[in-house]
Amino acid sequence: MAYDAATTIFTGLSVGSSRDQLQETLANRQFTAEGATEKINFLPSGDRNMKGTMVKIQPGNNSGTGYDFVSFENP
Repeated sequence: MAYDAATTIFTGLSVGSSRDQLQETLANRQFTAEGATEKINFLPSGDRNMKGTMVKIQPGNNSGTGYDFVSFENP
């Protein structure tokens, strides 16, 4: 997500370099940028338009803490 955030800001600043211009660019419904895994765009609310992933925490050894995040789709 950090890569996507940096890419979004860089793309937005290429249109205009002030904070107001960046905000206007990102608020534009036509705005899009290439993210790491998918195109980046925003909903009218300002939230990123992206699919969420549901995970659960269960005992495991992958993280080194004794607990791992496991996708609901891949038990």
